[in-house]
Amino acid sequence: MDFHTLLKRWRGKNDATTAVAEPAAPAAEEGAVVAELLHLGASQRRHAQHEEAARTLTRAIELKHDCGDAHHELGLVHLEQGRFEDAADCFQLAVHFAPNLAAAHRDLGTALAQLGRVAEAEAACRRALEIEPQSAAGWFQAGNACKSGGR
Repeated sequence: MDFHTLLKRWRGKNDATTAVAEPAAPAAEEGAVVAELLHLGASQRRHAQHEEAARTLTRAIELKHDCGDAHHELGLVHLEQGRFEDAADCFQLAVHFAPNLAAAHRDLGTALAQLGRVAEAEAACRRALEIEPQSAAGWFQAGNACKSGGR
């Protein structure tokens, strides 16, 4: 699925009725707001406040649709909730916008493996290892993807 289709699908699941109206901010200030929202969303996720984290991260993406880190964090929220298709969509957007974010490739591999898409999972894990060859988490996930495929 190409990134435009993924982005449309993501936007369809996150309608504008949940958005909070805020005045437009200069680009530098908007970047700082996005960074704060990303930090808050990640913290909420780590404290298992998944609904709050999803809202916070969605707001960050609304402000900066090409923020790979925000798509990655939102994917982690979905992954932790067992929503593997939504997680894979978010991770695919993350790797599109941040192609050198090894964690997004690795987590994409995790979501794809859960969906039974083993060959794609292995490819995502291999890409993560190309970016960070010393990553223990990357090697672990690559092994799990191969195991899922019966290798």
